[in-house]
Amino acid sequence: MNIIRWWHSKGFGIQSPWAFRLVTEVLNDRKNNLHERLRDYLGDYPRWVIVEHIDKENKTIWKTIVSDETATATFDMKHLGLAVYDPKRYKQHYII
Repeated sequence: MNIIRWWHSKGFGIQSPWAFRLVTEVLNDRKNNLHERLRDYLGDYPRWVIVEHIDKENKTIWKTIVSDETATATFDMKHLGLAVYDPKRYKQHYII
C-alpha cells in the first residue's frame, strides 16, 4: 500500500472535520454496505456519485469528475472514487 494512501486512510493530514469523519467513520467501516453508509452520512447533501474501477476502465471519467469545479470534494480510494457536489464547500481532492 502506498504510504500516502495509508496515512490518509487513517485520517492523518485531512484538515476538514467533515472529510475526516467521512474517511474514518464511513469509508473505513467494512461492516456494512458502502452505499448504505454513504446514504446515511451524505443523505442531506445535494448530490454524490460513486465511480468504480477508477484505476482501469473509468480512469478518464474519474479525471473529468475530479477536474470539474462543481465536484467540491473528491475521494480517490485507488479502485473507487467518491465525488460530493456541495456548493457550500471549497474544492478539495483526497487520496485515500
